[in-house]
Amino acid sequence: MSFPVHENITAAIKNRLYDYDRTVAVLRTEMLSDFSPTTRQIIIVQQDPTANEDFSCAGNPPALAYTAPYEIVCIIRQRENSSRPIDEILTDFAGGAIQTITTPASSWHQWGGLAIDTRIIGRTKSVLDGYATINIQLEVIYRVNENNPYTQR
Repeated sequence: MSFPVHENITAAIKNRLYDYDRTVAVLRTEMLSDFSPTTRQIIIVQQDPTANEDFSCAGNPPALAYTAPYEIVCIIRQRENSSRPIDEILTDFAGGAIQTITTPASSWHQWGGLAIDTRIIGRTKSVLDGYATINIQLEVIYRVNENNPYTQR
């Protein structure tokens, strides 16, 4: 079964995060109705892509470029007997997630040829039901045929 390029990029991000040996689960969605956070869990939030005129190009058919924002939500709960500050534990866990995402260093940003470029644009800390989180924001730029979102260009 074939999927649009945007969906294949999301799957590539999820598959790469499966390689992170310090996580217990990698989930994908922003609409988890009965979500229950777990420490060392990562959630991938796929947001709606926007048109990117700078990377679109003419042709027959034309190629349309998009910027697809993602949030990689890293969740940690500090153990009661831990002497490490929660910020240190959370930053370390998120750092490992970034290292996993950006491997291999020479081509991580292309997601196996599906994307033109990817940038890590920021990190935001927050609290979710007693769990500390860092949201790592990514922007993925990709291009498809105007008449076929399944074909990468």
